[in-house]
Amino acid sequence: MRERPHNRAKGFTLVEVLVALAILGLVAGGVLALTAQNARFQAAAETRLLAGILVDNELIEALGRVSTLERGRSKGSADFAGRSWTIERSVANLNNNGLVQIEITVRGAAGRTEASGVVIKAESS
Repeated sequence: MRERPHNRAKGFTLVEVLVALAILGLVAGGVLALTAQNARFQAAAETRLLAGILVDNELIEALGRVSTLERGRSKGSADFAGRSWTIERSVANLNNNGLVQIEITVRGAAGRTEASGVVIKAESS
């Protein structure tokens, strides 16, 4: 008479389960790191966008002024979108034909330049 082989229980061994959990942990850690990096990139892009809006506003205001712009450098501050910004203005003559260069630089709270812009305006003498 032949002996019947014992039926082995079907399933995963402890080593297989541990390897699967380790792989799952590595994948989850990678996804979390990518999510955190994406949040940092999004915050930096938002900061640059807001600073760009401030630069555009300042340049449009300077272009729209009827009176002669004061030459030289000046510095001011603004609160916009719940943040504090430093705005630096530079106005300089380009030539004797009444052309003026206007440069605006916007810095964030950390003092880093977030956006800048330059425009040329014709002023009557």
